[in-house]
Amino acid sequence: MNNLIIAALAVFVFQITLAQNEKREWDDQIDFRIKSGFNISTLTSAEGASPLVGFHIGVLVTVEATNRISLQPEFLFSSQGAQLENGNFKTAYFVMPIMLKYLFYPSFSVEVGPQGGFLGSARSQNTVVTEEFHSVDFGINVGAGYAMTKKVDFGLRYCIGLSNMEKDRLLGATASKNSVFQLFMSYAL
Repeated sequence: MNNLIIAALAVFVFQITLAQNEKREWDDQIDFRIKSGFNISTLTSAEGASPLVGFHIGVLVTVEATNRISLQPEFLFSSQGAQLENGNFKTAYFVMPIMLKYLFYPSFSVEVGPQGGFLGSARSQNTVVTEEFHSVDFGINVGAGYAMTKKVDFGLRYCIGLSNMEKDRLLGATASKNSVFQLFMSYAL
């Protein structure tokens, strides 16, 4: 009877050890990070629009598919807009890019992917104009990154909006879409 208990205990300990090893291998394929950076944004086709500096902050998860390819969903708060002739136009979005990353050299990567966003607020000359704009925005991102260490990454990204922002043509004669250049850093948790 004692031998049976010892054998059962040995199998149990062996299973726990295997489970911990499997967890470690899985952890190597998934990377949780915080991300923050600067935005330089404007609106395409808005009359007299020039770039406005903003910021973005949020979280991301990198899921490694192979040694060179990974999928990276993100959830970010993004401050965007443009400087217009009659004052600043500012928007606050909650954006969700889903990036496909390709590591072409040990520390360098390129990325591409779609982005969906939800408008939190829109202000023109400190007047809330959120109701004048569509609440959902879509775009395509392209970018590049550099892994300085296993914990710290830097990157550049450009997002071109695909959706018309305005319900009516308030900012110009043609459809205005977001155009955002990002410089960012991410840190592995």
